[in-house]
Amino acid sequence: MNNLIFGVELITSKSNSTILEIAKLSEKKHRVAKKQFLCDGIKLFKEAKKFGANIRYIVLENEAKFDADIIEMVKECVENGAKVLCVADYVFKKITAENSPQGIVTVCDFFAKNHLFSTIVKNSFFDNKRVLALESVRDPGNM
Repeated sequence: MNNLIFGVELITSKSNSTILEIAKLSEKKHRVAKKQFLCDGIKLFKEAKKFGANIRYIVLENEAKFDADIIEMVKECVENGAKVLCVADYVFKKITAENSPQGIVTVCDFFAKNHLFSTIVKNSFFDNKRVLALESVRDPGNM
């Protein structure tokens, strides 16, 4: 279904090279090496887009149903260079860690730390409020 909306070929193989690379991003060493991370679900997709993440791939489970606003957001990302991959459900399960996936996983590039913070403050719902930024907190209880 989604492959028809976006005009892309349906990926049915778990051994597809792009799918294998995306699946590796679940491990920290691969995220650091590729300087990319996964956003699993609709909420994280929206947040990545809102905060100006460079979105490389949007992986859609082919039979998942999305609202018109999500489809429009995906189309905007495609206009900005993102690639849409539509996959069979058993292929989607290979790349998601969720027990009840929402049918969308986004692959984004790492942010530069200073860009990330300024973008969050500028685009966030924290307007006119104080923001506390912490980095590398090892024991949140000590905070």
